[in-house]
Amino acid sequence: MPQILRVENLNSGATAEDVGRLLRAFGEVRGVQLCSDRRVGIDSVVALVHMSSDIQARRAIAALDDEKYQGRVLGVRPVDQDTPGGAGGAGGGARF
Repeated sequence: MPQILRVENLNSGATAEDVGRLLRAFGEVRGVQLCSDRRVGIDSVVALVHMSSDIQARRAIAALDDEKYQGRVLGVRPVDQDTPGGAGGAGGGARF
C-alpha cells in the first residue's frame, strides 16, 4: 500500500528534487509536494512524500527522523490517510 510521509523542518532552500533524492535511498518516490510551515513562525518547509510502500516508508522514518539534513533536524512521520484532508497541502511538487 502506498504511504505518504510528512517531512518537517526542511531548510527553506530545499527543493522537491532534493527531498526526492533523499528519500529514494529508501524506495520508490512517487511524488513530492512542498509547502511552507507557518505554524512555527520561521523559514521552514514541509514536504509530503508519496512512497510506493509502507515498508519503504517505515525504513525512511527509521533512518531520517531526528537526523540532520541541510543544517536542520528533520521530523519524519506518516500521514494518517484516513483523516479527511490528512494528505492535503499546497505548493510545488515533483513526480519521480
